[in-house]
Amino acid sequence: MKNPSTQQWDTRSLSILKLSVLVVLSFYLGCVFIYAKVRDERQDQERAEAQRMLLAFKAHSTRLFDYADGQLRAIRAYLSEYGNDTEKLASFMDKIKVPKAEIFTSAQIVIDRDGWVVYQSEMPRDQIKALDKMSDINYYQYFTTHPGDSLFVGPTRLCRITGKMNYHLARPLFKNGIFDGVVAMSLPPEYITDFYRSTSLGPHSAIIMLTGGELIARQPNMSPENFDYLATSLNKIYGGMNIMPGHSGSNLDIISPVDQIRRDFFYKHLTDYTVTLGIGVAEQDLDNAMAGLRRNLILLATAFTVFSTVTCTLILRLLSQKSRLRSQNRKLAISETVSRQSLSELRRLSDHVQTVREGERKRIAQDIHDDLGQNLLVLKMDATALCSGIEGINPKLDQSASLVLNNINATIKSIKFIMNDLRPATLELGLPAAVEWQLKQFMRASGIDCKLMTSEETELDFDKNKSLALFRIFQEALSNIVRHAQATKVKVKLYRDEHGFSMTIKDNGKGIESGGRKKPNSFGLIGIKERAYAIGAEFAIESTGNGTTLSIFIAMEKNSTLEIIRPTISSLTPDATTV
Repeated sequence: MKNPSTQQWDTRSLSILKLSVLVVLSFYLGCVFIYAKVRDERQDQERAEAQRMLLAFKAHSTRLFDYADGQLRAIRAYLSEYGNDTEKLASFMDKIKVPKAEIFTSAQIVIDRDGWVVYQSEMPRDQIKALDKMSDINYYQYFTTHPGDSLFVGPTRLCRITGKMNYHLARPLFKNGIFDGVVAMSLPPEYITDFYRSTSLGPHSAIIMLTGGELIARQPNMSPENFDYLATSLNKIYGGMNIMPGHSGSNLDIISPVDQIRRDFFYKHLTDYTVTLGIGVAEQDLDNAMAGLRRNLILLATAFTVFSTVTCTLILRLLSQKSRLRSQNRKLAISETVSRQSLSELRRLSDHVQTVREGERKRIAQDIHDDLGQNLLVLKMDATALCSGIEGINPKLDQSASLVLNNINATIKSIKFIMNDLRPATLELGLPAAVEWQLKQFMRASGIDCKLMTSEETELDFDKNKSLALFRIFQEALSNIVRHAQATKVKVKLYRDEHGFSMTIKDNGKGIESGGRKKPNSFGLIGIKERAYAIGAEFAIESTGNGTTLSIFIAMEKNSTLEIIRPTISSLTPDATTV
């Protein structure tokens, strides 16, 4: 027969196990959702960036073609005016070149109506005469079959004249309205692809420029053989691009025939030219960018599974110990209550001991004043009379009497010091006056430079017990500075506002050593703390290598009369009468 407690334990364990599995599955689904959401956001960002780059690419290309077409028109106007005299054409081209156009270099070519090259800007005249007839070149063939005035944009091919990969822009020449030749510009495709080098979307992204389905430029660059191969392959892709009038562009999902990389291509047609621009964002780049997040989510899911397993195990173990812990907690609560009561009784006992000690000090000081003080006063009067009576009679006797009188005065002074130490008389004048007196005595005895920050009016409405406790705390702090701090300066601040009264004692000594507050014989700080607790004050001490600051704060009672003090700082000297 099963124990009811064991049966209850099995049900509880099964419930916890089900809950753990549900939490882990929920976490896995959350990771999948986060990954899908971040991937979609990243893809949208890349597509938006591709669209922005495509607009910039379009503006860059339009400016390039506008400038090149402007040069073609200028050359045609020059030739129309001066005929086939090309001797000064080079200087004319330098004059019409816009500022900073040295970054745009091109070769200008003029072909007459019969297909002979009559001018090439990068070749001397004798080499031009040695060139073969160019009537089979694509832009010359274009204008012989299209007699109208238009701009021809040709694909990139290996140029027969320069031996470089170039594409051509060309316009026809007319004489009396009849076709009279062609003026063309040979341009490297790098002017197009260089724009893309500093704005790559990813290592596998690409740009293309097409004209009629044939390739003008591509980044990354390719060999001349791949130019021909890709141009043939792109004719199929170009058929999917809507080139109807008024259509600006869209996007296609294309697998490149060159590198077999799938790209999402965004394309636009230049309005004034038979040119199509495209920017392809590779899915592989997106997958690579998401690899870090994917790996982190897998690690996080694994760690969460381990954490959940460990947590579930710990919970089951804690449940088995729950009853025992409850019993222990009850015992601890009772022990804590007893400890608090004992601490409270000890603090009350400490307060009582301090009260008894101060009362005994007061009684002893009063007895010294009433008995020993009066006797010394009478003895001083008798010694003074004796000195007056024997003055001038016997020098040796006169000297001895004076010595006795001096000893009596010194004893009276010592008695006053002892009485002030037992029960400071200046404390009857208020705490600020007592602090000032004690600080002067401390400076005379120790030689430490002291400063007091107080106010002109600092009358406090504390009872005698609080004033005495604050004064004893002040004395103990000065004693600790002399014994341990090795300080050369001490600053004391007494301040009172609407919130309460504070006393701050700061020195520039070596500070309290690490663990110094927990030493078994550090009774000075313990006494300060207990005195502060007894009068309801807040105690704080801060120590660094540059000194120690001790602060005491007493919150002001609601019905107390407040005096806002004006702080001043003055230096104390042994002969000072004011602070």
